Amino acid sequence: MIYDQIKQITKIDLGWSGDEKYKIVTNDNKAYLLRIASEKNAPHYKEIFDLASQIKAPICAPIEYGECDMGTYTIFSWIDGEDAEGKVPTLDKDTQYALGVDAGKILREIHKIPAP
Repeated sequence: MIYDQIKQITKIDLGWSGDEKYKIVTNDNKAYLLRIASEKNAPHYKEIFDLASQIKAPICAPIEYGECDMGTYTIFSWIDGEDAEGKVPTLDKDTQYALGVDAGKILREIHKIPAP
């Protein structure tokens, strides 16, 4: 279990969800995204975790799902980068357009998965 191998935790205060989010680094220096949600959202998060494993796109891959004292946790692979909300407006229009096209391709892959 990755949860047992954490050597460093950094809180992430970005994003729109009410989840607690952390970048974690394990003893072997691999980085992951840890999300912790309240118990009331547990069924919803298990479903998201299971659906994420079906997506064939460059997104954070699901690694581990479980329950802890704070609620439900999910661990995803970590993708280095910058927050798009602050970065995209600073880019030229052609780059912004290309990023939008790439995002559309990822959404197309996501929408190929049948809704539960």
